Amino acid sequence: MNRTKVLGLGLSAIVAAMAHAQVFTTYNWTFTGALDTESQGLFSGQGQLTVQGGATGVVVAMTGSVAGFQITGLLPTSSFGGNDNVFPPTSGGITFTADSKAWNLYGNSSSKILFSDSGGYGNAGTFSYTPVPEPSTYAAFAALGLAGFGVWRRVRR
Repeated sequence: MNRTKVLGLGLSAIVAAMAHAQVFTTYNWTFTGALDTESQGLFSGQGQLTVQGGATGVVVAMTGSVAGFQITGLLPTSSFGGNDNVFPPTSGGITFTADSKAWNLYGNSSSKILFSDSGGYGNAGTFSYTPVPEPSTYAAFAALGLAGFGVWRRVRR
């Protein structure tokens, strides 16, 4: 078998492996909202979360802080307020621990995002997120492009 065929088969194997790999996407997130209706104070949170399944899926990891407390872990589904840990947040919500309390980031039927903890704090606010680019993805596509260029040059000769 000549080198061109071997290189072509190798590229095909790499593309097939990438297509079948599980997709994990990391997002930077922020939340700003009212602390509660009595104090009229603001409260905020920020950090990163990792979603299995790409743009929509299940949150598998969460870091950052909320109301000045470090997020210490993600809680399993159905452990607080019917949470489902689906991203973007649904009515079930994404639940995690901070300051020895369970916190839930969820959406309601009027498309508002709410944040609450097991002590009853929190209210409607603004939730935003942006994907974090992964250098390994760019490197894989660059390697495929270079390999493809090499195959093209070899075939042209």
